[in-house]
Amino acid sequence: MKRFLFVEMVCALILLLAASLASAQVFELDYSVDEQGNGRLANTFGFDQVLTATLQDDPSPGGLASALTYDLLSPPGLVSGDVIVRKSVGGPVDDVIRFNGSNGSLVFYSLASGAADMLADIGFPTAFLANTAELIELQDQITNSTFYTPLAGQPGFIAGAAGPTNYEFVLTAFDLPEPGSIALFAVGLFGVAALCKKRVTVRKQPAPANDFPIYKNSSFNDGFQSAHLAACLAPWRRTYRSQMA
Repeated sequence: MKRFLFVEMVCALILLLAASLASAQVFELDYSVDEQGNGRLANTFGFDQVLTATLQDDPSPGGLASALTYDLLSPPGLVSGDVIVRKSVGGPVDDVIRFNGSNGSLVFYSLASGAADMLADIGFPTAFLANTAELIELQDQITNSTFYTPLAGQPGFIAGAAGPTNYEFVLTAFDLPEPGSIALFAVGLFGVAALCKKRVTVRKQPAPANDFPIYKNSSFNDGFQSAHLAACLAPWRRTYRSQMA
């Protein structure tokens, strides 16, 4: 009897630990956009979606026509304003990232060039919004990206999000691999998948509705993870109880 109670206590502690670890996970939003209309939104609970980008008129003061505009998927409480990107403090403006809270969009402006290589290369708004933030172009050498995490009240801050919002501004378009590299990569993935399939068989279950809310760290995820762990432990517990009977 004592042994049975000990096993029950161990199971309960495992479930409690799993729930605690899940709830302790920091919720974050990660946006990534470039000058050619490529963008994504992901969060720490598995949501990952491509953002729609179109050329449309910027309705904000000083906005230009046919500006590269991203739909940010209705962020609750998006703070309007301009993020002004420079290569150095006091240097010339290189890019302007405009957030329009009225329609939940991001407008990417870049320095106009004669060739106009990128969709964002149309120049800058004729006037900046009252709320601005300065960003120095500290580019990642691999992705050519500049990163920005707004504080409350700054352009791009999402008041209704359950955690911080991080932006990656890719100041050139994403480089696509050569077709041969893609083929080799696909073959490698196929081989790994085949190997894993031989070793592990996973029973598929339908995902619950709203499993990965975009802007909220809901308790549903914690409960789902704990319930999943409990389901995994249940057969072992039933077996042990039958042996003790």
